[in-house]
Amino acid sequence: MRVRQPKQQMQQMLKASFLNKKYASELGLNRTRFDAELDAGTYAAEIKHDIQDGEIYGIDSTPTIFVNGVMLRTMSEEALRAAIDHAAASPQASASPK
Repeated sequence: MRVRQPKQQMQQMLKASFLNKKYASELGLNRTRFDAELDAGTYAAEIKHDIQDGEIYGIDSTPTIFVNGVMLRTMSEEALRAAIDHAAASPQASASPK
């Protein structure tokens, strides 16, 4: 399980291009293309939109998991299984987070 990180910390990490570039190298991405697109802000608007969506849905850390539109509050295997079981037993599925 990954460690939850506060939203402000995640935003700072997005701004720290050297970290993104370090991770890109570790992942084996095409660094020339990655660096050029990061430096040019190619996906900045999309990332900003994703952050705003997260704020709308009350997401303040990563990872955040929704099951059938309900935010999982406890990050454990047992809580995830219980949420899935509860959603499977529900008569109607939800399309958006509550």
